[in-house]
Amino acid sequence: MHPTIRRGLAAFMTVGILFGLAACGGGGLPDATKTPAALTAEAYKVAGLCAFEIPKGWKIQPFKDLKHPIVAGTPTEQFAPNICVMDEKSFLGLKAYAESGLKELPKTLGPITNSSLTESATAEGRPAFRIAYDVVQEGDHLHFVQYCFHGKERKVIVVTFTRLVSQSTAMDAEFDTCMGTFRLVE
Repeated sequence: MHPTIRRGLAAFMTVGILFGLAACGGGGLPDATKTPAALTAEAYKVAGLCAFEIPKGWKIQPFKDLKHPIVAGTPTEQFAPNICVMDEKSFLGLKAYAESGLKELPKTLGPITNSSLTESATAEGRPAFRIAYDVVQEGDHLHFVQYCFHGKERKVIVVTFTRLVSQSTAMDAEFDTCMGTFRLVE
């Protein structure tokens, strides 16, 4: 595995574990009824969990420390932007789960900046909460965007996108478009 992907995933795993321990304005997602040019026909899919379209040129690959495969972009500035998926059982409502996770982040990660929590929905109307924030980890100034969805059997699915703050903010909109295609699968 490329070291830039490992570095980004270390940050994600901290956040994923934190959301798991924590319980884990608003606007809609972009219209995903058509596959935008920035997305591929290939979808990220975990049987029995979820699927969504991925950014063009990104690669799906397993990662030994994670339950589900990751999606990795092309490294720039020695860092590979990436998308990771985690799921867990939760008896909290989706909003309470997202609020609790955001509240707990500084306790584990240290100071976070530019944080936001907004309510959203996929193209097919599935409710979601979008959490965004910046944090410094191991000398890297990272930007996270996370979507929380209710899955089947009281599961919460958290999809996390990570990039360096200095990398293009256009990637955030691309990730939002991907999340607009999110769906549950058998």
